Amino acid sequence: MKTNRFLGLLIMAMFAVSSFAQMTFTFAGGAKPTYSEMSDGSYLVQLPVGTDLNSAITGVEVNNEAVDAALVTPNPTTTFITENEIETFVYDGKAYSFRFIAGEYFTAVMFGDPHVAQDNGISVADMQTMVTNILSLGKDGGKSVTFAAAPNGYVPTADIVICLGDMDKDNETSGKNFTDAMNGFNEAEVPFITITGNHDLVPDIYWDNNEDYGYTSSGGNNNKKALSIVKEQYGKAATYGGFTVDRIYDESCSADFVIEHFAFKYKGVRFYCANNYWFQKSHDIGGVLSASKTTYAADGTINALNAYVDEHKDEASIWVSHYPFYSEANDYNDANERWWLDQNNAAADRDPVCLWPVDAAESEFYNGGTPVTYTSAEGQALAEKKKKALADIIVKTKNPRHFSGHSHKDDGQDVTATNGTTFRDHTIEAAFSNRRALVVLCKEGVGVVEVQRVNF
Repeated sequence: MKTNRFLGLLIMAMFAVSSFAQMTFTFAGGAKPTYSEMSDGSYLVQLPVGTDLNSAITGVEVNNEAVDAALVTPNPTTTFITENEIETFVYDGKAYSFRFIAGEYFTAVMFGDPHVAQDNGISVADMQTMVTNILSLGKDGGKSVTFAAAPNGYVPTADIVICLGDMDKDNETSGKNFTDAMNGFNEAEVPFITITGNHDLVPDIYWDNNEDYGYTSSGGNNNKKALSIVKEQYGKAATYGGFTVDRIYDESCSADFVIEHFAFKYKGVRFYCANNYWFQKSHDIGGVLSASKTTYAADGTINALNAYVDEHKDEASIWVSHYPFYSEANDYNDANERWWLDQNNAAADRDPVCLWPVDAAESEFYNGGTPVTYTSAEGQALAEKKKKALADIIVKTKNPRHFSGHSHKDDGQDVTATNGTTFRDHTIEAAFSNRRALVVLCKEGVGVVEVQRVNF
C-alpha cells in the first residue's frame, strides 16, 4: 500500500510539473525565475532584482523541450518586455501569456500610538484583536487590500509589521501589557519591529509636568525597560525575517543612558529605525529622588548615521521614527513641533524654550549650559537646522520614504533637503482610533510603491 501511494503521489507530481506553464524560458546568467499562475490565467515570472528584462530571455522551452525561439511569435529573445504587463507568445497555434517582474513584492503594515492599557489608549484585548486582524490580512475571512501598482493577482499579507512608538502607558515599569498585546506576531513568526515614542522614554513623556523624573533612577530604569523591549523584539524579528540588525549610536558617549537606533535589510529594502527621533539625547541618571540633568548632544549619533548611510546609500530605504517632520500648522508651540527643540509638556504654554540644553558636549544643534528661552523665530530656525541635517542624510539613500506617529492624524508632508530632493513623510491616526494602520506595498530593490490606510 505504501508503494502504491508513493507511486500515485509521484505521478501526480509529474503531471503537475508537465502541466505547469508549458512554455518556460532560460535566462541570461543562469537566473532562476519562479512561475506563479495568476487569476487571469497568465503566469507571473519573477526574476531576481536588477534583472534587465529586455535582455534576459535567451531561450524557450515548451513542455520541457527546447524550441527555436524564431518559431515563437513574437520572438521572446528579441521582444521588448514591459514589467508587469501581459506578454503573449504563440507557438504551434497555442498562446501562452506571461507577466514579468524583476524583484519581489512584499507588504509592510505600520501602526502608531497604541498606548496599550493607558486611560485613553487601546486595551490589551482590543490590541490583540487588531494583531489577529493584521495577521489575517489577505487570508480567508480577513481584510483584503488591492494595490493599483501591484502585479495582477498579488494578494497583500502582513510580511513585516512595525509599531511607530508610544507603546503603552506613561512611565510603564514592566512593559507586560504591550508584550502580551503584541505576542501574536511572535507566535505567527511574523517579523514585528517596535520603536519608542515620547510616552515611552522620559523625560519627554506627559508625566505630571515633572521635568526631572527621567533623570532619576526610577525614570532611568523605566527608560531602559522600554529600550530592552525594542531590542528583544528586533532580535526575534531578525530570526523570523532572516536579517541582521545593525545598531546605530554614539559609541564614544559616556552617558548612563545611551540612546540607540538601528537598521536592517529586509527583502532588498533597508529599514532605518529611530527611537523617538534621531536627535534624541542621551543623559545621566541620578538617585531615587534626585535628578542628574547632564545631557549629551546627539551629534555623535548623527555622525554615525551619516557614516552608515554612506555604506548603504545605493539601497532602497524606509525610515521610521516616532516624531514627524512637520505638523499641519508648522507651529513651534504645537505638540507635534516642539519635540525638535527637546521640549516636554511643561513647555506647552511657553514661547518655545529648550528645557534641556546639552551641557556635556559641544554641538551645532544645541545651545550648551543653562536652559535658553527662544523666540518663535529662533526656535523654528534651530528645529529647521536639525530637520535639514536629517533630510540631507535621508536623501542620500535610494527612493526614501519616512513614516511617523505622534500626531494621531492621517496626514503626509513632503520634506525637502538642502539639494532640493524631496521625500514623503507619512503619519497615521493612533491605533486606539478605529484600529488604524498603514498598509504599504514594497518592492525588492525599489522600496515603497503604494500606501493605503486601513482599519483593522
